[in-house]
Formats: sequence, structure tokens, C-alpha cells
Amino acid sequence: MEESVTKTLSAAEGTASGQEAALHMVSGQEAAGHTVSVQEAAGHTVSVQEAAGHTVSPQELSPLALAFMGDAVYEQYIREWVVMGALMPPDRLNARASAFSKATAQSALIRILAPELTEEENDIFRRGKNAHTHTKAKNASLADYRFATGFEALIGYLYLTGRMDRVRELLAYGLSRLPAEITAKSRN
Repeated sequence: MEESVTKTLSAAEGTASGQEAALHMVSGQEAAGHTVSVQEAAGHTVSVQEAAGHTVSPQELSPLALAFMGDAVYEQYIREWVVMGALMPPDRLNARASAFSKATAQSALIRILAPELTEEENDIFRRGKNAHTHTKAKNASLADYRFATGFEALIGYLYLTGRMDRVRELLAYGLSRLPAEITAKSRN
């Protein structure tokens, strides 16, 4: 069976529909207990930027685009942190994760992290904080909202420049030092 999958993948890798077929074949293999990545199956590695058909450097992105990415990266990190931290039903997991995702919590985090940031990281944070958004803060002061946007821009920038280890380092440091009033809200 493995030989037929390899032949199918080799024959199909050159076309978009062939790549979709490779995806389905790989998924089927994973279900059968054989783990093969799409990149391994196709014989090459493609970055997200290459797959999107362009390469924009993170330095060229607007602070709000960086914050958009940072929001997703931070949310995923927090969800993993909450899930791995305690056994609880999904509604409590969501409530706990939501408490850390609010602008007030992100603002508190960046204030804790500020002395630990490099000059480059401070510049990215400042760009995000000072970006002109067209949305209004919900349940947060304008200052907290701006600090949270700067925080998300920093996380997005670090992620897009391949520095996920630095993201983890900063978040572990900051989350361990959050004020009790924020961490208490996450336990309700």
C-alpha cells in the first residue's frame, strides 16, 4: 500500500488538484497510523509566504497586520497554556482563556515585559501602540486597548520573523507575573 501511495503522490505533486489529492492521501495515511507530512509526500518544503504566492517581509507589514497575526498566535498560545494547566470542562477552559485574551490582561502583560524588551522589540511595540485603528475598545480603556494592540503587533512580528522561542520566553515570563486580580478572573 505504501508503494502505491508514493507513486500516486509522485505523479500528482505537480498540479494544484494533485496537491489536494496528496493532502487527502496523507490524511488517510495518518488515519491508518502512518504519519507523513504534505511536504514529505511532495518531496519539498513550502513556506506559507511561498504558498500565498508572494514574499512580504514582516518589516514591511503595517502594525495592524502584525497585530492581526499576533492576536492569532497569542490566542493559540493561551489556549494551549490553559488546556495543559488543568483538567476542566470546555466552558471553563474558554472562560479562563478569555480572561487572558482581554485588552486589560494584554496591557498588563506588556507593561510587565517592557523592561525585558530589546530596542527592536520596543520599536515594534511602539508602532503597534500608536497605530490608528478604526475600531473602538470593548470593555477596556483606550490606553489598555492601544497597549494591547502594541503587544499583539510585537507577538505577530516575532512570530513572522521566526522567533517563536522568544515569544514563548516573553509570555512565560509575563504570565507568571500577572497581577492576582487578572489571574483570579481567569479562575471564575
